[in-house]
Amino acid sequence: QASVVQIFGDEIVSSAGVNRIKVQQRIFANADEKSALEALLHPHIRRRSQAMIDEYLQSFPYCICVVPLLYETGTAKNYDRVCVVESALDQRVRRCFDRGLSEGVTLAIMQSQATSEQRLSIADDVLYNVKDFLFYHEQIDQLHARYATLFS
Repeated sequence: QASVVQIFGDEIVSSAGVNRIKVQQRIFANADEKSALEALLHPHIRRRSQAMIDEYLQSFPYCICVVPLLYETGTAKNYDRVCVVESALDQRVRRCFDRGLSEGVTLAIMQSQATSEQRLSIADDVLYNVKDFLFYHEQIDQLHARYATLFS
């Protein structure tokens, strides 16, 4: 938390901790602050993620990692397979609003992220989160069967 305060100042902290909404607003308005935050967080996230993967793979044949911005960071090469979850733009926008993000921040987020075409270009597998819960889970079951065979 102290390092984050060094980047953004005391105004992003309350008694509840770091105000993530304020941080998001700042990083999508200021590329230098975004880069500073990424430089601070990404090495720690990579180390912790790898430790968790190594531990998990001792007991299971495969591990699914949820990696935001995989295309943007160029780290797809670090994984055996890439599964992209695709949803409609209006769904993604609604989810941002549901998390309390403003229209301006939501637009900045969308503009900073890879397009659907870019994400799909690195995908080995795609899950379509476009219909109901059952449709989505049927795809997950099929993907699990495929991965269980591939990685056993």
